[in-house]
This record gives sequence, structure tokens and C-alpha cells, in this order.
Amino acid sequence: MATLAKHVSRLTSWLEGIGVTRNWSTVLLVDDKAVFDGSKLRIDPEELKTEDGYTARYDELVAAGYSWIHLNALGTLDATLVVTVAWPRDSSGVGVEHIAMNVSHELPNDLARYVCSTTACT
Repeated sequence: MATLAKHVSRLTSWLEGIGVTRNWSTVLLVDDKAVFDGSKLRIDPEELKTEDGYTARYDELVAAGYSWIHLNALGTLDATLVVTVAWPRDSSGVGVEHIAMNVSHELPNDLARYVCSTTACT
């Protein structure tokens, strides 16, 4: 099974390969569902996780047997690349070796205007 770190590395290498200027020094991950409130983008900084902090969640998604997992470089916040992780609504019970790992980006996207205060996100 490929690790989360391998897929994050693949995403950042792909971004650089298509000409996206690397203006981040760290990567934080968050469930896609945690940042989209209907059609609005809202980022609660407490939901953002390092690769190590998100690995257990990634392993849960892989074990659940979703047919795909999608890493989207949503944008940058200060010197951090924010990556959302999405998956289908229902698991199809596929084996680990058959999960499609997809990548995309919405860069350049300065996310500062989408960060909510702790009280606004609760």
C-alpha cells in the first residue's frame, strides 16, 4: 500500500511539473467535507493536520474500500499548502490495490480570506 506521504509527494511533484511555483514550506491536510459548508469555503485552522496527523484518517479511508481518494491542492495559507482529501459517498469495497488516487489543484489560491475564527467555525 502506498503511504499518504508518497501521494502528497506525488501531488507536489506534479504541481511543480506543471509549472506551479512552490511558495510553501509545509503541507497540511483536511477532509474536504470539513472545509466546504454548502457552496462556501470555510477553513477552521484546528481541522488542518500534518501528514503525520492525517495518516490514521488516510488509513481509515483506504481500509474502507472507497474506489477513489482525491487529493486537491486547494491553495496556500501563509507558507502552507492546504490539501483537501475527498472520497465517494459510498464505499464499493475495492481492495487497496484498486483504489484510484487522483490529484488536482486550484492554485494560485490565497486562502487567508476563508479562515474563520474559532467562534465563527463552531
